[in-house]
Amino acid sequence: MATSEHSKSSFEKTMAQIIVKFKLFHSASIIEKSSEKPNLSTCEQSVSSAISDSAISSASRTENTATKFHAYCCHGSTSNNNRSKYYHTRNSPHWDAIDAVKNRDGNLQLSHFRKIKRIGGGGAGSVFLAELRGTKTYFAVKVEEIGGSNVRGMKNEIQLLQMLDHPLLPTLYFHCERGGKFYFVTEYCPAGDLNSLRRKQIGGFFPEEIAKFYCAEILLALEYLHSLGIVYRDLKPENVLVREDGHLMLIDFDLSQSFHHHGIDFVAEPWRGRSHSIVGTREYLAPEIVEEKGHGNAVDWWTLGVFLYELLYGSTPFIGWDTADTISNIVDEELFFPAIPHVSLEAKNLIRALLVKEPDKRIGRKRGATDIKKHAFFQDIKWPLVLSRTPPSLPKLHIKPITSAELQVREESW
Repeated sequence: MATSEHSKSSFEKTMAQIIVKFKLFHSASIIEKSSEKPNLSTCEQSVSSAISDSAISSASRTENTATKFHAYCCHGSTSNNNRSKYYHTRNSPHWDAIDAVKNRDGNLQLSHFRKIKRIGGGGAGSVFLAELRGTKTYFAVKVEEIGGSNVRGMKNEIQLLQMLDHPLLPTLYFHCERGGKFYFVTEYCPAGDLNSLRRKQIGGFFPEEIAKFYCAEILLALEYLHSLGIVYRDLKPENVLVREDGHLMLIDFDLSQSFHHHGIDFVAEPWRGRSHSIVGTREYLAPEIVEEKGHGNAVDWWTLGVFLYELLYGSTPFIGWDTADTISNIVDEELFFPAIPHVSLEAKNLIRALLVKEPDKRIGRKRGATDIKKHAFFQDIKWPLVLSRTPPSLPKLHIKPITSAELQVREESW
């Protein structure tokens, strides 16, 4: 017990240092973190054994995997998260609504959420808009089929979401497993994703000052993830949602990888964790991933360069006629900047520094996000005030209200 209390105290002190360093919050007080954490190493072994057990048939393996995934989800914790675990959303009306339901009915259940309509998805999953019954409070519910091929990604996403507490990252309000499916309940972002918003702009790209603001927010999100030992690995406009207040939220952590080691609560950048898996979106893949050389958190700086390029020019820099051509361009082709639209020299220089093909020469190799923040492109950004700024006003940023007709449609079961 003494060791647990000492670890808890160390964690709280580390989080205090992070908050001061990043200057993201305007209060020096920090909520206490729950010391009740699931035994993730035990769960990982359990899920892994279900995936790798070659002694059982394929059908039995799938059934066993789902069973053990359920055990993982429930082991050592409850699916009912609590506002006391979070700092930046502790005063959110979402928690007020959840607490009201808990006080009335006890533990929160999936049946408390009324499915309204599908708002996105792909692959094995879909995302639905849902209302917490009787509260007029809305959430996004991600639903994924539990199968042998995607168990690892879902397990990984649950673990990482439970670690996060940041204004630019999702809050996991509730999660559960039912009927061979897994359900994540997070914040609903009515403005949609950044790629859809980009396509609505004249020319299909953002003005430079707006692109700079969005890039700055994503840089802060990546800095926070890296401080936890997490490589995101799937940055693209489709994975960035626009909140109702105009700030951003980075989503989808199934391809992320944690190099978080037991007993280490803060990881200074850059760090030496390496992975040899080939993951990511084709046009955003870093050369070291394509060439299977092993990669660390420098891949996120490469994708940040592609991300900024796409915001400014409306397309990615190495796209080819097909997958093979794109991969070849990423490895061999030089970076090219179109003459139109006009982009500042500072923006081009940052993109060049981020899209250096050798990760050991890429910006961020020495001090991580700190190096990038100090680049001339961001010289007018006051980093401690980014999250308190009023986001840029866009003529095509429309918050579509939830209509009474949508609320009156025949309810579908989960």
